[in-house]
This record gives sequence, C-alpha cells and structure tokens, in this order.
Amino acid sequence: MVSFIIPVHNVEQYVERCARSIADQDYKALEILLVENGSSDGSLAACERLAREDARIKVIQSAVTGVSIARNLGIERASGDYLMFADADDWLAQGAVTDAVSRLEKSAADVAFYDYFNSSEKTDSSPRPVHLTFPSNQLLDSATALTWMLEGRFYWNVWQTISKRELFTDSSVRFPKGIYVGEDLYFTYHLIGAAKQVAFLDKAYYGYFQRPDSMMGKARTVEAMDKRLCDTWDMQQKLWNYTVERFPMQLNAYAAFSARLAFIDLISIGLLNNKLINNKWQVFLEEKFVQYKDSLNYRDLKNRIRIILVQFKLLHIRICAVLAAKCMRGH
Repeated sequence: MVSFIIPVHNVEQYVERCARSIADQDYKALEILLVENGSSDGSLAACERLAREDARIKVIQSAVTGVSIARNLGIERASGDYLMFADADDWLAQGAVTDAVSRLEKSAADVAFYDYFNSSEKTDSSPRPVHLTFPSNQLLDSATALTWMLEGRFYWNVWQTISKRELFTDSSVRFPKGIYVGEDLYFTYHLIGAAKQVAFLDKAYYGYFQRPDSMMGKARTVEAMDKRLCDTWDMQQKLWNYTVERFPMQLNAYAAFSARLAFIDLISIGLLNNKLINNKWQVFLEEKFVQYKDSLNYRDLKNRIRIILVQFKLLHIRICAVLAAKCMRGH
C-alpha cells in the first residue's frame, strides 16, 4: 500500500482536484491522508466530504499550523509500505503510482524521484517537464545522489519522491520545525542520506500549480524576504553540520552549492531593492559567497561572472540584479 501525505490549509477550491487525481490512479492500494491544519475557509468540510465518499481518504486534524508539522504528523500516521507526498493545490498524472512503485521494486532502491510539470492559472494544462539534466534510469548510492542534487541535476521537491516507509524509522528523516522556506531541501537531504540506493524515473507525473497567493508567491514582501533569508541560512548551517558528520567527501559540492545560494540571495535582495533588507543581509551574503567561492568550478564562465559581480558589489544595483537573474536562470 502507498500512503499519500497531503497538508491542507486554506485550499478549499483545490483539494478535491488533488485528492481525486490520486484516488483515481490505476494503482488502487492507497491511503490518502489529508492533514488539515488551521484553515479558515471550507477546507475541512471539503476534506470530510471526500473522506465520506472514499474510505481510502482519511482526515487528520492538527491543532498547530505549518506545512512541516502537518507532513510530520502524516508520516507518523501513515501505514503504507511506501510514502508519497503532494500539496493540496497540485495534482498527479495517471500512472504515477504504478510506475513509481514498479521502479522501486525492480531496482531495489529505497527512494525514487520523478519529474514534474510547472503550471499556473495563465498556462495550459499540459506544460512541458521542467527538469534540468534528470538522471534518467540510473541507480545511485546516497553520496553520489546528494552530489548530483547539489549540482542541480535534479530537484529536491518532496512531492517528486516515493520512498520506503522503513526509512522513516530514522527520526532525522522529518521536516524541520519552525522553518517555512527550505524545508523540502532539509527533508530530502536527510531522506537521501538514510537511503542506500536512489532511483529515477525520466517522466513527469506531478502537476505543480503556482498560485499567486501561495506561500512562495507571497515571498516578495520585505517581511517575507527577511523570514526566507533567516530560514534559508539556518537550514544551510544545519545541513553543513550534517554533511560534515555523515558525508565529508561531499563537503566541496555542498560548499559550491552554498556559494550559488548566496549569489541567488544577493540577486533577490537586489531585485527587492529595500534599504532595510540590504543593510541587514548584503554584507552577510557577500561574506558567505567569499567563504565558499573557492569550491566553484572556475572553468565555468557563469561562475567567473558570479565572482566578478560579487567582488565589485554590483548586485545591489537593481539593473545588474535583473540582468544576472536572467543570465543565471536554471543555474
């Protein structure tokens, strides 16, 4: 049986589409856990109605709000042999569960990743997959998989994964409390770290719907930017410590990832162009970039451009940040 864990918070108009896209899969041995946490709209009523219509759908209520708390509660309550995740405003393409389970069973891997579609209210219903250089049907050990993820060969979205439930006996494979940005990276990093083998499916099964009012869509205000940066670098330090302890041979890859992360955040504050944010974060991010930049591949022209832009403090000029964002997209 496969357990799906779906946090639900103020998604009344979307949750039925998500739940039905899973319930209607050709793979029928499912447990669909709708973890409702503090909605102020009709989400709870919608979940309860869905549960009455399909015995495989179960509603769990959390007194505490937060996507990480909801997902952790779902992990604790799940009874399936495999765990998959979804956000309540997204959907799953037909055949996803059958193919994902088959990939795990045939490869004897502990975790498998699949590709996804990116869409919004302004795009059609059949957008193209968004992977960079997806590893196709390769089977990797955990250390190599972490390196590939840090290099951007595949993404760390939790809803791109299917994993054996036995991995979650390791209590570190949980979502971090109090972090609202970067929780997927933190979780997936530990999930891969707990696995022996990681597999891939070179096909898009997951429909990621970007709402204008979603958490990520709201991340452009001053307060949201400050919170995002605090969470990001708290998470970065925790994962650095984890890498030192568990995967020291991957430290160079993580350092290069951290340099690129600092560069992206410098672009973000340059685009926001807010004095308070700049005063608080610009020097910190420049120092982080300098700390990790020696791990970057200097033969890559984009890395040399990154170093020049930071060295001459050009990213605080908004037009430079705009141009850098366009040039570095996808890298």
